[in-house]
Amino acid sequence: MDNRELKLLLDRYFSQKVTLRQEEKRKALEVWEGVVKNILQKVEAKDPRFKLTGVYSGSYYERAKVKEPNEFDLMLEMEKLKLGSGDQYDSHEDNLGTDPPLGYTTVMIDQGEENEWRPEGCIPGNGNLLSATKVKSLFCRYVHEAITELGYSHCIEVKSSGPAVTLKITVGCKMYSIDLTLAIKDESWPDDADEWKTRHRGWPTRDLVGAIVRDGCHLVAKRPKQAFTTESEYFWRYSFSGAEKKLALQGERGEEGTCRKKILRILKLLREQYQLTPLTSYHLKTIMFYERETYPRLSLWKEDQLAIRFTSALARLRSCLQQRKCPHYFIKDVNLFDSRFDNRYKDLITWIDKFQSNPQNYLK
Repeated sequence: MDNRELKLLLDRYFSQKVTLRQEEKRKALEVWEGVVKNILQKVEAKDPRFKLTGVYSGSYYERAKVKEPNEFDLMLEMEKLKLGSGDQYDSHEDNLGTDPPLGYTTVMIDQGEENEWRPEGCIPGNGNLLSATKVKSLFCRYVHEAITELGYSHCIEVKSSGPAVTLKITVGCKMYSIDLTLAIKDESWPDDADEWKTRHRGWPTRDLVGAIVRDGCHLVAKRPKQAFTTESEYFWRYSFSGAEKKLALQGERGEEGTCRKKILRILKLLREQYQLTPLTSYHLKTIMFYERETYPRLSLWKEDQLAIRFTSALARLRSCLQQRKCPHYFIKDVNLFDSRFDNRYKDLITWIDKFQSNPQNYLK
């Protein structure tokens, strides 16, 4: 199949399966925003330490959502906790026997402020390290209590997975999934991601790289999968959701008519439609960041290049699966493929090979 035929198939698939209507987006937001606001206000009333500011993130806000707008990510900055540019991790200060793994750090509460965070075990013992596990667990408990007290129990189910507390809100025959992720704003750029600052590339622009670095990152309460020590409860994972949103939105300024988001949305729908687990949207977004960086010339991303760029992205994904490594975009030495992939590499590679041989069988 030549590129012209493949482009026709991709365009048809996109228009029939992927495109969202603005009215659907508006209705979805009307359903859950007021409910979540009430829950968070109740949580803050229970414990003022959980005064939170919402930072919208994820596919919907990066304009890369597929199908119905039924999944949303809301990062919640803890206003009472903020790390300045001078609060870098120092392994000599935390008194832990184990350094955080790559992509993680600890949060040390300043002397004189520890007592505010000791209640409910947020700072265990006599130290001054904030427990990511305890903070997230406490937030989850407050959310449960708020839902009960507000009379939402009949329509909201709460689950806790990874760094997020997920609300499953049922309205009529529709269900909306809202991920609430506690986050600490870190105004500094982590040493673990220093390589990204000076990486040789033509995209993103130097100005955008500088703006992203100056804005810092976030820390979220997700324990490392490889942790075998009780000290891992103190480890907070770096999150670059703010940087990713800038790359997805500002990174395309002046690039109207490019096909990057279109390709990402097609890949995400294929993942859902053909159950290509354990691949996630984040893996695919990472693939597309590397593709955009590798092919920085704007002309290579025009709409008429859709088939070529899609084929290239799929080939990169296959290569990552073959090598059993998907490097984190900001911290290259972190592998986004974990043990869940151990029994799936071969199956996923086989699926890609079959797709490449007969894309018309899948783009329907």
